[in-house]
Amino acid sequence: MKLSIDGRLLGVVRVELDRTTDHRGNGWGGRIIGSDYLVWGLNHKVAIIEFDDETRAKVVVLASGLIRGIGELPVACTPR
Repeated sequence: MKLSIDGRLLGVVRVELDRTTDHRGNGWGGRIIGSDYLVWGLNHKVAIIEFDDETRAKVVVLASGLIRGIGELPVACTPR
């Protein structure tokens, strides 16, 4: 998936997606795999991930590489 912030492409990363549960019982998120240097610099920032079909979604990147989706689960997303 492509990862960008403020309209700037940061690169192509591997992302594992899954469903998370918030207090309302819905949500989505995942983890950026194998890009520690990139993840560390994005701690608590909002980024955009772009799927192969060009669907885009906003996420918050956490220091551990975890991502938390903002808004609805994208149609292109097929989490576990």
